[in-house]
Amino acid sequence: NEMKLVAVGTFSDAILAEMYAELLRRQGVPVMVQPVGAHLGGWAVGVASMHRLLVPEDYFDRANRILLEYLAGDEES
Repeated sequence: NEMKLVAVGTFSDAILAEMYAELLRRQGVPVMVQPVGAHLGGWAVGVASMHRLLVPEDYFDRANRILLEYLAGDEES
């Protein structure tokens, strides 16, 4: 029973992506960080390349809500 992974967000670098991945993990959401340029022969992979967060489809709504709430809270401070 292969679980389908869906992208819940794309970030400009690995550090940011890992930060949000950790936020989701703390809320119990399984998440995988994937370099977006990886399919281009691997040369685009680095800390400064785009990375996206993949979550199981069943967790998409929850992950999306967590990220939106966090980002909304971030702008207020």
